[in-house]
Amino acid sequence: MEQHNAQFWEKILLELADKLDQVSQTIADNTYIVETKRQLRQIIADARNETLVLFLGNRQTGKSTIINGLIGREVLIRKRGEMATANTFVRYGEHEHVKAFFYDEVVEDFGLKHLPLLTNSENFTSQILQDHIDYVDVFVKSEILKKMTLIDALAVKREQEDAMFLSHSLIQRIDEVFWVLRPDFEITQDEVALIEHLQECGIMIHVLINQVVDRTINEKFIQQLQQNYAHLFTAYDVVDALAIENYVKTGDVKQWEKSQFMRLSAKLQTLSAQKEQRTRRILLRFIEWLERFDIETSLLPEREPLLSAVQELERYHANVMLETAKQQESIAAIQQHEKSYQKAAKVFEQVRTLYQLVQQIEGFEALQNSTIEDFIAKANTYLQKVLTYRQAYKMYEDLCEQTNEQHVLDEAYQEMVAYYNEIAEAEMIVVSLWDGVEPQIKQLHRDELTYHYQTANRIMTVRQQELAQLKLSVVKMTEFNCLIEAQGILRDVVWPYIKQTALPINEREQVYIETLIQQISHVDLSGNGILARSGAINAVNEKRLESLTNYVVHELSLEENGLKSADIPPLPDAYQLP
Repeated sequence: MEQHNAQFWEKILLELADKLDQVSQTIADNTYIVETKRQLRQIIADARNETLVLFLGNRQTGKSTIINGLIGREVLIRKRGEMATANTFVRYGEHEHVKAFFYDEVVEDFGLKHLPLLTNSENFTSQILQDHIDYVDVFVKSEILKKMTLIDALAVKREQEDAMFLSHSLIQRIDEVFWVLRPDFEITQDEVALIEHLQECGIMIHVLINQVVDRTINEKFIQQLQQNYAHLFTAYDVVDALAIENYVKTGDVKQWEKSQFMRLSAKLQTLSAQKEQRTRRILLRFIEWLERFDIETSLLPEREPLLSAVQELERYHANVMLETAKQQESIAAIQQHEKSYQKAAKVFEQVRTLYQLVQQIEGFEALQNSTIEDFIAKANTYLQKVLTYRQAYKMYEDLCEQTNEQHVLDEAYQEMVAYYNEIAEAEMIVVSLWDGVEPQIKQLHRDELTYHYQTANRIMTVRQQELAQLKLSVVKMTEFNCLIEAQGILRDVVWPYIKQTALPINEREQVYIETLIQQISHVDLSGNGILARSGAINAVNEKRLESLTNYVVHELSLEENGLKSADIPPLPDAYQLP
């Protein structure tokens, strides 16, 4: 029956963890509730893991040796006089390793052999590392760890030493506490104060006396313990850590029997089966988390950054028509400059001859100035003379076939020669001007490209500057969308599960959970839906300027031979009648 009961509550814990995990994953990206997120992750992790058993006491009382004895091997290695510098969670794991959790939320994996470096005050270097560690998980393959996680806690303060204490987050997580005492060590007031605080938190204290060789000292200590501190515990158990240490080293069964660890192991097995109590502790932690989340969500609408984000979006929404017009005007201007840049980039793509050059420059006003216009005029004169010569040449050829009148042929021939000589003169003028004209054409080309590129970028920069604050507000509001989604999950997933499931909470606690979730759900984190109403997302996601450098720029590359017409037929010999 007990086994069935334990399995039932184990199932309930896992179901509850799955529901809460939906909330945790939803709020994972929000940067304004870091500690709240961490606490919820711990609640979920503890609900999914085994019973957490904490061993607490002064240094050298035998906590690490007792844990090693329960595991059956030496995992926590302490030199005499050393103390733990971080709470160490010894968990079950098929793959044995160490996972260190740092205060900055960084998590690193280490080999099991590096555990002393992370948890013991060995040397200066390791101390620097340990100063940044929050806690350590040690994964070990051991049967007992399948049912419980054993925690070696930081030592309680002893006289003349710095005070140490259990953090509130650790106190929340633990299920059972074993207060480890040694008869030859006095109980300090710091220990008593800490134990009393744990009792106030509803945690039952199990006293574990690590007896010494002298039985008289043991008996006297137990008598004083019962007389002075009976109010702190209900019963005590006795173990022999020295015997268990010998058993771990030698495997001697007699040492195992002497250690009295069989009784301790049986007690731990019983405690680990109390899943209903553990489920209740998880639920009470969840209620405390809801209280924290309720306070945070209720304050968010009146605090930064949500307050200013809503105000900025409201301002944009009030002027949305003007903003939309500015947006359209900017996009149109950018597109026009992009088109002009593309045209300029391709203007010389097909230019291989003087004729092609003239055609492009005459059709591109940006490539013209007085010097270039004069050159184009002379180039056109040259090209016209070439054309006139070709026509005269063709006419002469035709006359030679059509007439026998020598004077007609002679007249046509002389006219053709004159045109031919004019070509040479015009060509010389064009070639002589080219060295001075070519750099100017190239410079005007570069100027045109630069103008459109810089103007388009300047328009976009101005536009982006105008949108910068709006974009920041959109980003802020978007980050709070996950909290809005979490509100819905708490209301529509978590609460129905709690309401419909037989959980170890009373009616008053159930009503309180419902009240907290309703309060959280009713907080408006959307500014009355301002993000959707304003259309700001469309504005900040408007078309961006594509880099104009993506267009291939074809530079002017016209050799001197390209300035000269390549197909001018040479002068024929004068035709003579037979």
